[in-house]
Amino acid sequence: LSLTGQISRQTYNILPKAMRYEIAPAELHLDGYQVFKKGINEAGNHGLVIYAANHMDSTELITDLRAKEILWLRIRLLKGESLTLGCFYRNHNSIPENNVEINNAIRTIAQNASNKILIFGDFNYPSISWQTENTQNHA
Repeated sequence: LSLTGQISRQTYNILPKAMRYEIAPAELHLDGYQVFKKGINEAGNHGLVIYAANHMDSTELITDLRAKEILWLRIRLLKGESLTLGCFYRNHNSIPENNVEINNAIRTIAQNASNKILIFGDFNYPSISWQTENTQNHA
């Protein structure tokens, strides 16, 4: 996923990536960007990366939420506003307890975020029909 655009006259560039192999820190470096990462090279995790342009006031949000493979980032915008980003990876074999924790994480951040929220990633819900806004099972 690559996202580029304008928010309150500030340019943002965000590139999340799920990692599946051993990766060296130098491989994640991009000139002009801060690298925020979680779960890189950890057993059982795919890992997440968000790149934020250096001129952005960006901070990783550390939570005590138990859901695995979620990376939260807050970007300060103009006029005191902020954008909270949530980058997710949900394994297609995710257990029901992790699904509940993902929902709890989204709910908690939504209730506590000060302004705007953008949630993105790979949720691996293949049974969702976006045309009918329905699902075949209760994943």
